Amino acid sequence: MHARLISTASAVARGLGQIFFVRSALTGLGIVIGLSFSSWSIAGLVVLGSVVQTHGAYFLQRRRSEIDDGLMGYNGALVGAAAAWELGGTWPAVLVTVVGSFACIPVHEMIRWLWSLPWLRRFDLPVSTAPFCIIAGLEHGAIVPLLRTESSATPVNSFSGYELGLFQDFSEVVLSAGLATGLVIVLSLFLGSWKIGVASLAGSALAIGLGIAVHSPTAQISAGLTGYSAVLAAIALGVVVLPERPWVVRAGAVVAGVGLTLAFNHVLAFAGGPVFTWPFLLSMWLVMVVVKFRKARIFPRAVTKVE
Repeated sequence: MHARLISTASAVARGLGQIFFVRSALTGLGIVIGLSFSSWSIAGLVVLGSVVQTHGAYFLQRRRSEIDDGLMGYNGALVGAAAAWELGGTWPAVLVTVVGSFACIPVHEMIRWLWSLPWLRRFDLPVSTAPFCIIAGLEHGAIVPLLRTESSATPVNSFSGYELGLFQDFSEVVLSAGLATGLVIVLSLFLGSWKIGVASLAGSALAIGLGIAVHSPTAQISAGLTGYSAVLAAIALGVVVLPERPWVVRAGAVVAGVGLTLAFNHVLAFAGGPVFTWPFLLSMWLVMVVVKFRKARIFPRAVTKVE
């Protein structure tokens, strides 16, 4: 019983680390510590979201190895972050987190099924944060307006300056704010994987540079609103989803992916409402399709499915 509790707690913590593609309970713990500098309500609801999705997946007898690795916890954690961002540390936020985190499980399976269809299977597209974006978007439009109260509060960043965006990008991935939060998260990523740490900082720096080049508002860059999706895109494309490609191809994919996140962020902003991590998802999927399609055209016999 004791060993099972430790195993489950580790899976929950890894679910937090998997927000940044890191399979490390230590990284997950560091993320919670970082979030506590910003808001205890965000830290608590992020943990609750990972707990609910992880336990729900165990209960539904989903793939045990994936659950143990935290792959059925990170979307729930992000749903918790969104609930705290919209409703603060309130009981309605707890309710939204519990319902939304559990709903991430069937949505995850639905997207997995979609990507496994014959005409899409060749691209090996990951589910990634799509369940979070879908569930949090539905809750934002249909549920949160009914529950929001005047007492709801979210962290406010009082800093400004391009250099602060380098770390605020990491805070904004979990819908938080604060230099200390971003610094702790960055350190936590390096504890889990130096490659992911380097890629994430490179993505953040590149997004800031591109943001300055296209004259994005200084306030948006310094608050991390321009580069948070770029952090995830750089990690995914530089380290995780194209491991068999040469480093030159992955570097090019990172540059393309980061540039696309800024473009998608700008386009999606016109639709109104939260953008969440859609810019990252769309950029990663698009770059993966292009890279894998080009390889299939040039080396048709070399294409194999990566599990």
